[in-house]
Amino acid sequence: MTNNQKRSNEKELEKLAIITRTIVIAIATGLIGFLGGWIFEGRIVLSLIVFGFLFLGCIIAWISSYVFSKRINVLSIMDEDIKKGNYENAVKFGISVSRALHLSGRNWERFKISEKVCEALKGMPSEKEITIGDKVEKVSFLRAKMLIDDCGWSLYSISPFNYKNRAVNKIMGGIQLCVRMEHSTEVRDKVYETTFKGLRHLFGMVIENFDREEKDKLANRQELLEQYIKDSQAYGELLGYLLGDTRMYDEREKTKYQELFNYVSFSSDPNGGFLENLKKWAQKKLIDDKKFRQSTFYFRAKYFYSIFKANKMKDALRNESRAEVLEACWNNAKEMALKLALGYAKDDNDLHCLYGTFYCEDIEKYKDVKFASPDNERFVKAYLLLGKIAMVSENPSKFLDAKELFIKTTELSRGKRLVTYISAQKNIIAVNERLLNNVLNYSEIDNQTKREEVFKVLKEMEDIQIQCSQVAPEGFLDSEMKKSCKRRKKRYKKLISEYKN
Repeated sequence: MTNNQKRSNEKELEKLAIITRTIVIAIATGLIGFLGGWIFEGRIVLSLIVFGFLFLGCIIAWISSYVFSKRINVLSIMDEDIKKGNYENAVKFGISVSRALHLSGRNWERFKISEKVCEALKGMPSEKEITIGDKVEKVSFLRAKMLIDDCGWSLYSISPFNYKNRAVNKIMGGIQLCVRMEHSTEVRDKVYETTFKGLRHLFGMVIENFDREEKDKLANRQELLEQYIKDSQAYGELLGYLLGDTRMYDEREKTKYQELFNYVSFSSDPNGGFLENLKKWAQKKLIDDKKFRQSTFYFRAKYFYSIFKANKMKDALRNESRAEVLEACWNNAKEMALKLALGYAKDDNDLHCLYGTFYCEDIEKYKDVKFASPDNERFVKAYLLLGKIAMVSENPSKFLDAKELFIKTTELSRGKRLVTYISAQKNIIAVNERLLNNVLNYSEIDNQTKREEVFKVLKEMEDIQIQCSQVAPEGFLDSEMKKSCKRRKKRYKKLISEYKN
């Protein structure tokens, strides 16, 4: 199907939607007129009620048909191609819009389109080759890639807590396809790369869900905290084993990593052939590919960050202190996150926000990775992660550093990386609460000043909610954020009332 034909189909669907809405309005209006004429005499109030309800129903029908038609247009085009057996057209069309939808936070649309792409790929021979942009890809490999990234990760991103299990199954299905394709020499490197990405996503889901959980909820459910620690270590150690990072894994536990990989890939590989080949590929890639090396700093930093955070909470519950273990985790997280920032930075101006904070003395240590693969869009992830690492230390002197990093993240990510932007805004709300608690706990500050500080934090939180709703698609903001803001707002208003007296 040519581009002109696709545009023509879109216009026809839009016309059909307009006609449908017009018919709905015409029928509703006619019904209103008929009922009005029948019951008007002597029953004015009842007539007005009927008029009102039917008019409201008419408006709802119009809006529903409009939203449905807007959402379904692209899927209808792909459905038509699939029904006619034009699978390749559906695949090319779906893949071409997937990346743009991901960056704009349209995860529902990306997931639905990706499912159509997978449906089209099933209708094609697995060895067939398709040209996507300037690359030629095999159908079997495209299916694995779509399941892991476009279907799995985008489904998880729609609602991390609700769709995690379904997303995990899709990613594991993609990894299973990769293991089956190892014998194909034409795509072997791509297979290893895609498998590694799938494992990284599975690990990322555990870390992200742990990071999103409310601290009080974890403190009240020790078994949930223990499970997060167990899962974080399991996937983190597997990735550390593949990279040869001895700070993340224990060489004596090789059998455990093989068992986890067999579970993830639905395979039985007692000799560990695929996993060992994947390990050789990853360690060679670390040496040969600066961009790959750079990308590993992100999840390695998040691993140490999450282990630090989880163990700190665990120690608090048990009334224990393992200062050396925690300090090692925190320093490792900081090191990896700084390397991430230094690698993605384009020049020293990008690092300006780090100088003057508690990270400045470390920058010179890691200058060997400085500007390894400049990427301004990904650079903001380093600021966000460094802010989280500063905040999780629970050191009040570092909270202002964290807030500065989060603010810088929002400035750089607005209109470019929606997920990063929303995450930074949520962390500003969280760090504001920590800063506020420090003020409220300071006995020398009078009630009027405390009341003003609470007002300030409440106002900033409300402004952030408005800013997020203005840039995010409908349904993008997760329920946990909304519940958290609602709970905080109730507390702040209570405090304002208390300090007034």
